[in-house]
Amino acid sequence: MLGDFFWDNWRKAAPTPVIGWLGGNVLKDYKLTIDYPNRMTYWRKQRNVDLRELDQPGLTLVRRDDRYFIGNFVRDARTTGADEVIEGAEIGDELVAVNGAEIRGASREAVLSKLHGVPGDRRRLLLERDGAQIEIDATITGYE
Repeated sequence: MLGDFFWDNWRKAAPTPVIGWLGGNVLKDYKLTIDYPNRMTYWRKQRNVDLRELDQPGLTLVRRDDRYFIGNFVRDARTTGADEVIEGAEIGDELVAVNGAEIRGASREAVLSKLHGVPGDRRRLLLERDGAQIEIDATITGYE
């Protein structure tokens, strides 16, 4: 499975157990200066954090060349601790389009922008699995 491959590679290379990671958005609102000789870091806030920027269907994507695949489903630690269920989607499915907009070759930011929305809204996802195309509706979840 694609998700298992992704996680296994991270875990094998880590000196301690890995239970998650920080997304690329974590540092974007700060200027980080590292003072190596004094073993200090200085964090200067550059702009206000958008607490809703991660609101999207509960899946993680893995990019291969110019294509995006479902790598895993988000685990909802706030409620049951179980993976979020997106009916009809499976790990390894290629995400082909969001609400009719083709995403092959799109930048990571463009794909995330198409998935982003208000919690409770829905996105129509076109997936490809074993040469067959599948359309599903996925609900946007709020992640704070």
